[in-house]
Amino acid sequence: MNATQILLMTALGAPLLSAQGNAPAGPPKLQALIITGQNGHDWRGTTPILKQVLEDTGRFEVRVTEEFRGAGPETLAPYDLVVVNYFERNQPGLLWGDRANGALAEYVRAGKGLVLYHFSIAAFNGWTDYVAAVRVLANGPASDSQLGDSRFVSSARIPAPLQELAWSSTTPFLSVLVSPGFRPVHLVVDPAAGYFWLPCALASANSAGAVPAPTRSMIQSYACQHRR
Repeated sequence: MNATQILLMTALGAPLLSAQGNAPAGPPKLQALIITGQNGHDWRGTTPILKQVLEDTGRFEVRVTEEFRGAGPETLAPYDLVVVNYFERNQPGLLWGDRANGALAEYVRAGKGLVLYHFSIAAFNGWTDYVAAVRVLANGPASDSQLGDSRFVSSARIPAPLQELAWSSTTPFLSVLVSPGFRPVHLVVDPAAGYFWLPCALASANSAGAVPAPTRSMIQSYACQHRR
């Protein structure tokens, strides 16, 4: 069936439905909250588009907040999905704070939906226990050489409850944890998705270090271009 046929069926079907009375009510819409208000990119332009994309599915009722600092569990309780379009731009005053951070973490642990849109992947450096777990692996004695190098360690070693807090990335293959002064012994590798966590400065350094040259080249090409 092509697009023209679909449009014709839609146009012809509307009067028939009217003639037969109101259609039965569908299932209740999922409640979605978009958290925004700061970003290195155009959050004012992208947020209405994100809202429209969700609403156009017919499955979501969407609200937007531009201030999440100080929020708590009661803020998130009504929602089935949270979409984060926020980046604090490394300004401490724009961080949400422990109460809001904890509320979002518990929200995810409870099985609710979370989407980190685009540049939000760079937000909240050093916030979660997950980041601490990555650091422990990167600086610890564990090694998973079956992944291709004795300096690789699998992120599967991170406890399952913390895995739920993992930030994934839209960058192909790689995600870099930017953390000044971090000098890991191992490169933390996600064997399922191919993600790596490592500071750009070290990952793309010319001298041989914790990262094989081909990997440094990949990180330089795919993940460091916006993190100079």
